[in-house]
Parts: sequence; structure tokens; C-alpha cells
Amino acid sequence: MGNLGKICVLLTALSVGAAGGAYAFYKKAYQKPRAEIAQQKAQLGAYIETCKKNAENFDRTAANYASTYALSMPTNRQSASVEYQIWLDQMLEFCNLTEPLTKAGRYVSNRATQTATQEFSVQAQASTADLTQFLFEFYWTPFLHRITALDLKPIESSDLLDVRMTIETMTVGYKERRDPTAATNETEKATAETLAKFANYPKTDKLPLETTPTRVLASGPLAAYEPFAEAQFFRAVRAGIDSADHARLTGTPEVSDEKGRVNRFSRWRVETEDRTITLKEGDRMQIGSVDAEVVKIEADIVVLRQDDDRLWVVLHGGKLSEAVAVPANLY
Repeated sequence: MGNLGKICVLLTALSVGAAGGAYAFYKKAYQKPRAEIAQQKAQLGAYIETCKKNAENFDRTAANYASTYALSMPTNRQSASVEYQIWLDQMLEFCNLTEPLTKAGRYVSNRATQTATQEFSVQAQASTADLTQFLFEFYWTPFLHRITALDLKPIESSDLLDVRMTIETMTVGYKERRDPTAATNETEKATAETLAKFANYPKTDKLPLETTPTRVLASGPLAAYEPFAEAQFFRAVRAGIDSADHARLTGTPEVSDEKGRVNRFSRWRVETEDRTITLKEGDRMQIGSVDAEVVKIEADIVVLRQDDDRLWVVLHGGKLSEAVAVPANLY
């Protein structure tokens, strides 16, 4: 092969090598980056669509649960505990529960659900009527709280109950409201405007007392629950000694005053208390479980009337527990 042939072979080899190198360069410097860019664009587009859907879901969820956020305890643990315990003490006092003792218990946070619960223990003494009012006020108050345990025990020789209960409160995670005018960029402004849609978000340091009350379990006015208190379910099972079982009508003497007017009195000997009680017509008798009005005193009997207009007759020398019921229209 002559020199010309060799030159042709060399040029051909160079041409093929140049073409191959150019193609490799094309794939490396252009085709591959473009493919990567297209893939990144597709991923970014999918991410944007996901963000849009998440934002829509957030708006929808926040709107649906705005009332729930409004009932939530403060997100600050200490504020939630202190504020609620103050409210609880005030409510116990308002409902006339005596010797109240409240104590904050365990606090449990759940990061997965963005919620937290805290227990409070309560011990107090109350009549059935006062306990009924407390339960009414408790479930009327617009908080995320509930009574998880309620133990009632009659107190000896009393119309009071020993009340022990466990209360659970809940905090629902939320974002604090922001002022759109104070935003430093478009992102903060958009976030503030979104949060501003939900005016029922609670403040972080106070209980949501400014919210509109929501009826939870309470139905109608408190008067609707008064029959429960008047039923006196616990009277029949009250433990201990009942002074009424050991009270006896010992006399019904006539006594003249300084103007010569004659009045008849009833005298009752209460053995368990080692005392004698003197009552005239119209006086209120409160001996043990008996709470009644003295409506008639005669030489050999005394007539008592309870609040439900039932009449009872006690014979001279007889025990109060042996009183006999008589028709309401008899006296």
C-alpha cells in the first residue's frame, strides 16, 4: 500500500474516532443532563401536585376541626395544667362542693397524632343536688375534657357523698395565629392568611373561655336534672348510725308566755347526741335523715310534713323512726 493509501486509512480512522467521540460527548454533555433535568422536572411537578393536595387537605381538615381546636387545652403543658386546675377549683367552689382537693396527674404526649392528655384527680364532699349541678356545669363548659372515673360513697350520718373522680383533658396540636401584616415574605404572608381563616384557634396561654359554649352532654336547663337530685338515691344506703332512729317524742307541754298566750311545744330526746330538742309549730326539724316541718302539735301526737308534702304522725312516747304516714289532706 502506498503512501496515499496509508493516508486514506488514517483519515478514515480519524473520522470514525471523531464521530464516536462526538457521539459519546453528545450523550455525556447533552443527552444525559437533559434526561436528568426532565426526570427532576417530573419529580418536582409531582411534588408540587402533592403539596397542593396536602394544602387543600390541611385547609379542609382545619376548617372541619376548627371547633375542636377551639375546645383544646393550651399547647403549653404548664399553662394547660395550671389554667385548668384553677378553673376546676373555682367550679367546685361554685357548685358548693366542700373540702375539695384537686391534683394534676400524668401528662401523655402523642407525637403521631399531635395530641396530649392530662389527668386530674378530684376529692370532695357534696350533696346529690350539688353533685348534679357540678356534672351539668362540667359538661356544659366548652373544653375537651371528660370524667373517666366517678366513685361515690355515702358519708355516715349525713346526706353528703364522698366524691372521687378522675378527669382527663386533651390538647390538640395547632399552629398559633399570625398577623399577615407582620409577614416578612410571601410564604409567611400566605401562611398567616391561611391560619387567619380559622378564627376559632385557641390562644396558647389561656383556656378557650371566650369561645361559644357547645352543648356536649348537657341537655336543657339545670332544672331538667333536679328530679335526679330529689330522688335521694343514696338515702337508703347511707352507712353509720342515723340519729332519727334514736330520737323519741318525750312530751308535748303547754307553755304560757308573759302575755298569757298558751303555746304547745314538742320535745324530742336524741339519745345518740345526748340532747333534747324543743320545737313549736312551724319550726324545722333536722334530726339525722329526717328533715321536716312541725305542722301540728296535740297532746298525744305530733304531725310532720316533708318537702314532698308527705305527712307523718309520731305518737307521744314513740320513736321518730316509727312515724306513721297519713293522707296529705288530713291536716
